[in-house]
Amino acid sequence: MVAGAGGVVGGGAFRAGGEALPGRRASGKYCRLPSLGHSACYISPYGDVYPCVQFPLPSGNVRKQKFLEIWRNSAELNEVRSIRARDLPTCSHCSHVGTCTRCPGLAYMEGSMLGPSSADCEKSFHRTGIPSANMLRKAGMAHSGPLIQIQAPFSSN
Repeated sequence: MVAGAGGVVGGGAFRAGGEALPGRRASGKYCRLPSLGHSACYISPYGDVYPCVQFPLPSGNVRKQKFLEIWRNSAELNEVRSIRARDLPTCSHCSHVGTCTRCPGLAYMEGSMLGPSSADCEKSFHRTGIPSANMLRKAGMAHSGPLIQIQAPFSSN
């Protein structure tokens, strides 16, 4: 697979310079690259450019414009790159914010790239035993509603 100013053959994940990314570490475990449009992206066999293979946000097409133009000027990639923990309404208040492996692509597929990724919230919980802010929010919503006071029937005897 080759990506560069001249075009793309095949599909795959690429660094900004155009070289293909390895799929595995030396240990043989899958590599979770913190790329997300910062140091790498995914290019489909049709030339569509995405921030990541798990992030279905079309950001350009190398069959219509040069890769470096997309990399440097895509409004979608620039929006993804601008996300900071403080911009995340739920995650910014979470006890896991410093250690979370939050995937914006999964969050995007759940409704908002600024939202939490339920799968990553569950991983943080299983790793620490501490519920994430998203889990606490969902638990609160499940029990939300007006409080009803139950009183014993009044007896006149």
